[in-house]
Amino acid sequence: MNLENLGGESQEPIAGLATRVWYAKKSDFETIIDTKKIEDEDPDNVAQSYAELMEITDNHVFKTTKCFKTIDYVQETGEIKTKSIGPKGGKLFENEVTIQLAGSGADRLGLLRVLKNGDLIVLVEEVGSGNIRQFGWSKYGAEASNLEHEITAALEGNNASKITFKDKNLGPASIYKGEISEIPAP
Repeated sequence: MNLENLGGESQEPIAGLATRVWYAKKSDFETIIDTKKIEDEDPDNVAQSYAELMEITDNHVFKTTKCFKTIDYVQETGEIKTKSIGPKGGKLFENEVTIQLAGSGADRLGLLRVLKNGDLIVLVEEVGSGNIRQFGWSKYGAEASNLEHEITAALEGNNASKITFKDKNLGPASIYKGEISEIPAP
């Protein structure tokens, strides 16, 4: 792969995440599509540009009766963080997305219980670019690495759950350009 020139400034570099997460168990998929590679024995699997290293352009395929489920969360609480981890020659990226879910209903608390040991594929939308970022991939599902619920003493305080989904991947959280299926596969 050849190096590319990059740079410049955006007129409106808007941050923030939209208010919906799509999630599914990794085991709900028949096929999970991954990004192309820097090197591979099969030339069709090798990216020809930086963008191809990060974009998933085909649809993931669900098993029968399975689909993405949604979590709608509090606006301006979603945040993505990415950092490199590991020694030189063995570096990966650790990607995290944190959201806040308001309330303490049984369904919200039950969600925390279900997520605690899950192996997931998680999607979130960036506000500025509209990119759908993916956490988890075919070899390593995302996990709910931090699950907190808090009810503060003050009536005007916090009554919410904070959920952090985390994965380890070859790059920052990929950009998913496939279909987000919310209707169960036939």
